[in-house]
Amino acid sequence: FWVVTGCLASAASLGVIAWIGQAGLHSLLVPAVVALGVSNGAFAVAAIGSMMTLAGTGRAAREGTRMGLWGAAQAIAAGFGGLAGAAGVDAMRPLFSDPALAFGSVFLAEAALFVLSAFIAVTVLGAHPRPIQRIRLVPGE
Repeated sequence: FWVVTGCLASAASLGVIAWIGQAGLHSLLVPAVVALGVSNGAFAVAAIGSMMTLAGTGRAAREGTRMGLWGAAQAIAAGFGGLAGAAGVDAMRPLFSDPALAFGSVFLAEAALFVLSAFIAVTVLGAHPRPIQRIRLVPGE
């Protein structure tokens, strides 16, 4: 369930960054962004581990196809997320006199999506707990 912690830590980091912008505490921005980077990195590694676990279930000899499809879905989501975030900030700027409010609102929306992702991960991974499979190495095979 590291993927849930990676999701919630990213959501918290985005919330802190939004708060820093509103409070004008710009000296705290660099550590908060570093925390976001660490959180997103941990989330990515945990998501890949969960993906590998889920790809290994079901009919055999289809793991590669599942991994490829999930990898493509991640790439599309990352690209779309960047585009949607930038478009969101551009759409919010005319609504607020302070650009920090536009960025903060988008960061909070992203944080909400991370919380939703954590809920989905708990639902998917928690509903079907999978024991760790031990691999038996046999020389010559």
